[in-house]
Amino acid sequence: NGSSSAISGSIIDVSAGTLTSSEFVININANPQTKPDLALLEDDRVMVVWSRGDDLFSCFVVVSTSTPGAEVKVHDKTLSTNTDKEVKVRKLNDDHVVLVWNDNRDGGTLE
Repeated sequence: NGSSSAISGSIIDVSAGTLTSSEFVININANPQTKPDLALLEDDRVMVVWSRGDDLFSCFVVVSTSTPGAEVKVHDKTLSTNTDKEVKVRKLNDDHVVLVWNDNRDGGTLE
């Protein structure tokens, strides 16, 4: 009906150049969702992150089944006032991930 915003994905077989899954929805919400990024983990999952207004969210997706997990809020607007966050996620060597985003705090002090 055009009143929602989705983060979607598809899985592509790079060697064959073909889709291995239909497009699937990772998350859908009535508010605009933007700037998705992902990190490939070693256990058949990817971690997907995105921005919705001042808040940042994530979920895990099982690659072999294209099945998304539950949405998790990883940062909220009470800590900053940037309304156009771009979040990036990268996998570390020990099966942890690190998230980074831009932040326009006044005064330059961290609490």
